[in-house]
Amino acid sequence: MSETTSDDEFLYKHVTQKYQQAFACTLKICTFLYETKKFSVSKNEQIYLTIHIQRILREKERLTKGL
Repeated sequence: MSETTSDDEFLYKHVTQKYQQAFACTLKICTFLYETKKFSVSKNEQIYLTIHIQRILREKERLTKGL
């Protein structure tokens, strides 16, 4: 296995474990895309999507606590 692949797998595992709620949402999106468009989302795209969903969740939490 190349170093890049190993790094990618490490990042994927880290993100999916650290941001479980965001990753659950990502999986729902991936399932929807596959079932409706037969489009498979790569692991790198799943990482990207999970990180951005996590940012939205964190912002929502911050705004909720601030009220």
